[in-house]
Amino acid sequence: MSSSPDSQSLSKRREELERELRDWWNQRNEEWGSGKDDGLVEDGGVWSHMPEIDSKEVTRAAPVCEKHLDIDFDPSMIREGGYGSIDDLIDHLVPKMIEEAQETLEQ
Repeated sequence: MSSSPDSQSLSKRREELERELRDWWNQRNEEWGSGKDDGLVEDGGVWSHMPEIDSKEVTRAAPVCEKHLDIDFDPSMIREGGYGSIDDLIDHLVPKMIEEAQETLEQ
């Protein structure tokens, strides 16, 4: 990517990234609705075994991540099988991306 984030701004960039990821996920849910309302994800429902956010959906957030951290999004960081919630995604993926951004700073 064109430039790397400086270390002082990395914390702020993380906050902005987390906020925008939540906004992105809320918008996605508004676009196609939440399956939780139709009973299909309840115990034994058709979609009960599916993650809330599958790995393919996570890749659609790559531009958000790249914008805030000035790194190339690496799909191998995504947890196989996806995430149970946007908080789960943020707790798992954002630290990995921050670490990559930090490594970029140190080069």
